[in-house]
Amino acid sequence: MSSASRAPTSPSSFSTSSLFDALPSLARAHRSRPQPSMGPPAPSSTYLDVASEPSETLDATSGDHKKVEPLVVVLSLNDTLLIRSKRTTKGSANPIVRPFLATFLSYLVASQSQSGSSEAEIKVEVGSVDDAAKVDKVRPIEVAVYSAARAHNVNTLLRAIGLVPSPAVSAPFHPGPAADDTLALVLSREMMGLDDGDYKDNVVTCKDLAKVWDAMGVEHGEGARRTILVEEDAQAAAPQPYSHLPIPTFLVSSPSSTIQRRTVREVPSSAPLDTSLLSTIHLIELLRREANVAAALKGGLVRRAVDDARRAVSEREGRGERDQVSDAEVRDEMAQRGRAVCARYGVEVRREWDDDWRAKVGRAAQTSAYTA
Repeated sequence: MSSASRAPTSPSSFSTSSLFDALPSLARAHRSRPQPSMGPPAPSSTYLDVASEPSETLDATSGDHKKVEPLVVVLSLNDTLLIRSKRTTKGSANPIVRPFLATFLSYLVASQSQSGSSEAEIKVEVGSVDDAAKVDKVRPIEVAVYSAARAHNVNTLLRAIGLVPSPAVSAPFHPGPAADDTLALVLSREMMGLDDGDYKDNVVTCKDLAKVWDAMGVEHGEGARRTILVEEDAQAAAPQPYSHLPIPTFLVSSPSSTIQRRTVREVPSSAPLDTSLLSTIHLIELLRREANVAAALKGGLVRRAVDDARRAVSEREGRGERDQVSDAEVRDEMAQRGRAVCARYGVEVRREWDDDWRAKVGRAAQTSAYTA
């Protein structure tokens, strides 16, 4: 069946558009893609029950010292962390990376190495970046990648940004400790259950987290409580809408103006500043303190974080009720909070791509302790 003759897929009754609406406005244009021949699976009753549970913040002072299972951070690639200028192997070998990507990846690796594999009690900022820190229990992080690109292109992209040091040979790909200490799982287009026509066409795809949980051997209810999908397209999260951590689409208006680095391309410093990945660091750090991330996101964690940032700007500037805080100011405040998280991990914050980011994280882990 050709893409032109496919009937449009009915939208899911469960939408994360409200999560996107909570973020300060930023261009969110999407490429026009045909709908698949079959729509995404509806959220399961188990998932919806978990998302409807009360959300609780993990607290080290509560006396509850049970092991805290890791927060599984599932990353999308194209239009979220990077852009392939062409949907080819050559395009995958030289992607355009989002500003602050090296910082974002460094944060994920540093938070793994410094939190360990069991529960961690660390000092985390609450409220504005100037507030006093308090001690909370936080989840360690496990990182997975779920991409609609084909396996060989996914592996090429991951090598380009330093997440996989050697070629993967299968899908799903389970990196071993000898090969990689960052990724717990890599899923590609081959694992999406697409029919032959949809697989070959550039259709809208969904990233069913049930496939992640099955591949990782995690019970679905438990997976819902501790998994987030960092993804720019709300449709991709239709099967688990409240696990979606939204991020604006990464857009490059003029790919020809990008700057060549060793393995990637990046936008010039003259381009509008995109701090979305710094804000995402702040939001992930908040979610690490939640016992049930689906419930926390459904209950408005993103909206509260944005409102808190807006209020902090207003109070710091001594503004009255009529003096509105702009979206740009809120984005700057959210980015500042992401910078503060990086400072506590000893992660260098830089807009530019850094080929040496992985080695720097390793050196920092050896020479510095995680302190507030």
